Amino acid sequence: MPVVNSYSILDFYALPEEIHVELINGRYYEMPVLGAMHQDLASYFHILIGEFISELGIDCKIYEGSVNVMILQDDYNMFQPDLMIVTDKSILGKREVYGAPDFVLEIISDEMRRAAIDEKVECYERAGVKKLLIVDIKNRSLTVYDHDGNSYNCEQYGFVGNMDMNLLGGQVVMDLEKIGCIADEYGKFID
Repeated sequence: MPVVNSYSILDFYALPEEIHVELINGRYYEMPVLGAMHQDLASYFHILIGEFISELGIDCKIYEGSVNVMILQDDYNMFQPDLMIVTDKSILGKREVYGAPDFVLEIISDEMRRAAIDEKVECYERAGVKKLLIVDIKNRSLTVYDHDGNSYNCEQYGFVGNMDMNLLGGQVVMDLEKIGCIADEYGKFID
């Protein structure tokens, strides 16, 4: 995708710490401070996947929240996924990840995040992120993107029942109704 604006990684690093943005294809997208619902959902996935990783004894890093990812290792993209797993420790830096995590979770809990998601999916695909989950609170859906080596295959689920997900050579059973229950706790706040 062509770079639309001239913002770069250097501009990104020059921002004051209180400015929360992601740099996507040379444009800034404001990312408001995460609310309680967003944190509850990220924590649910972190605990579920963290226990799975621990049981299998997988050597990896799992990050929730504000760890930057230079996803395409270029000057125009710096993301902050809600959760990620990295097995290739050679891409870990002191402040960020340089390259494609094995797994990424993005939670769409507000319109600012919704505006950026299509471009982020395209970048994740180009970078080769093996598994991408997008939880869309407003539309009550979970979309799973599996990278086949060339492009993404995707499936969409509602917040009903359970879903078996292949991850890092094992099976994670995800309670989709639990995701719906967390969203319902905050239903009156969903825009």
